[in-house]
Amino acid sequence: KNVVFTSSPLENDMEINGHVYVSLPLQVDAADGQVFVYIDEMDQKGNLRYITEGMFRLTHTPLAAVDHAYKTPEINIAFTKNSHRSIIPGKTEVYSFPMLPISYKIKKGNQLIVSIAGSDHTHFDNTEIKPEKLILDIGSNHKAYIQLPVR
Repeated sequence: KNVVFTSSPLENDMEINGHVYVSLPLQVDAADGQVFVYIDEMDQKGNLRYITEGMFRLTHTPLAAVDHAYKTPEINIAFTKNSHRSIIPGKTEVYSFPMLPISYKIKKGNQLIVSIAGSDHTHFDNTEIKPEKLILDIGSNHKAYIQLPVR
């Protein structure tokens, strides 16, 4: 099942240019899992338009937590076997990752729709260890957010 958030209608046009970043406090009941985040635009007639998406395997580690010789302004993910992090089932951890870069203009009066899911079986295989529960822990001390590069 998806968790869906809908913004209020925009008061002005909004232009998004670049990488969108996601930070989610999640609890999972297994030693691995994945999360999918989708952003859509809903017009005033209720029609949806895809904007961007991001996927993240929970055992992957952002490079900020790994020692590397180079620095970038973006959150990069290490995909090496040695950089996998251990997950403690039932413990809230914050997972931050970039979504696909975009350049998109949302019209005044339209709304942003953010959908969060633990799988997308129509496009991606599940991880070998598939959790039964993936909980967005919005009641924790950590904040969930999506950072939009807006101008």
